[in-house]
Amino acid sequence: MKTCPNCQTQYTDDTLRFCLQDGAVLDDGRVTQQETVSLAGQEMETVARRAATTDADPEATQWKRQSEVTHVSSTTEKPGGGSKLALAIAGLALVLLLLAGAGAIGIWLYVRGPAETAAANSNNAQNSKPGNLNSKITPTPTAAPSPTAQAGNMNSGSAPVTTPTPDFDKTAASREVSQQVSKWKTNAETGDLDSQMRTYAPTVDYYRKRGASRDFVRADRARAYRLFDSMSITLSNMSVTIADSGDTATAVFDKEWVFDGTRHSTGKVRQQLQFRKIDGQWLITGERDLKVYYTN
Repeated sequence: MKTCPNCQTQYTDDTLRFCLQDGAVLDDGRVTQQETVSLAGQEMETVARRAATTDADPEATQWKRQSEVTHVSSTTEKPGGGSKLALAIAGLALVLLLLAGAGAIGIWLYVRGPAETAAANSNNAQNSKPGNLNSKITPTPTAAPSPTAQAGNMNSGSAPVTTPTPDFDKTAASREVSQQVSKWKTNAETGDLDSQMRTYAPTVDYYRKRGASRDFVRADRARAYRLFDSMSITLSNMSVTIADSGDTATAVFDKEWVFDGTRHSTGKVRQQLQFRKIDGQWLITGERDLKVYYTN
């Protein structure tokens, strides 16, 4: 065992030469006795014997060794160890503080969103109350049916008025369209131009002319009636389709004819008539040939 002569720190490591506390040369403890000088004229002999551990007392020896090891361990800590621990604790505290701050901000944002939405809804509800000066109410105009337009002359060429049909029976509507096609065919065979014109709307997509007036259609029909004295028309394979809105329909059929007069004409075509329900009546808004089988 070695001992520091200055701080009296004891070391069990025999390889150490200098004190770890103050750097002094360690005493190896081999001198067991030394003499002292005389004081005040008297020679005094002082014998200092170092307490040597004997094998006669094992428990005392074990206790002393444990005490020495504990003492050496406690005195051999490197300088600055306490400051590093303090820095580590301070760093950990800073990290925990940042995490706590981030969590608080997240909670604030989470709570703020629903709160702002509720405030906005409350403001909207307050603004929508009657008598609020900040509320802007835009009235929705309601179109009232015009009795004059409903009772207008079909020959006047005014814009048609579509009859609203919120609830309708497609079967009944298909039957009504079929009856109009039959009436249109009968008026042609009899040459009743006025009655046939009443089956047309004010404007018609008439073959290659779109948006033709009823007068234009009447003039074209009048030329045909002047050429032929008799007209025989046969309709077959007719199908009628009613739109989901209930105010438009399409009739497709095969039309075969024999016309005699100053000229003789026969032929067969696949024809299409388009209808719109105007003022409660199905009127023709389109007429064209889809396919020509033959003509003579």
